[in-house]
Amino acid sequence: DGEWYSFEQKIDGKYEMKNYGNPRQQYELPEGVKFLNFYSALNDILDLEKKFAYFFADLKNGCYSKNGEHTIICKTRK
Repeated sequence: DGEWYSFEQKIDGKYEMKNYGNPRQQYELPEGVKFLNFYSALNDILDLEKKFAYFFADLKNGCYSKNGEHTIICKTRK
């Protein structure tokens, strides 16, 4: 029920795992706002929606999640 993002980053030589669940609902957390701004900028630069649309249109079969969502999209061609 919502978006979930998980990534690993290196801070001061130590790797840390960061997880964000439903960050759009947690706008009062400064770190969540920074993450959403980063994700939005990256999404715009890479044009991820368009790339996923092309990828999914050419997909013969398989299941994939999209944009950090827990929803799984499946496609089978006959």
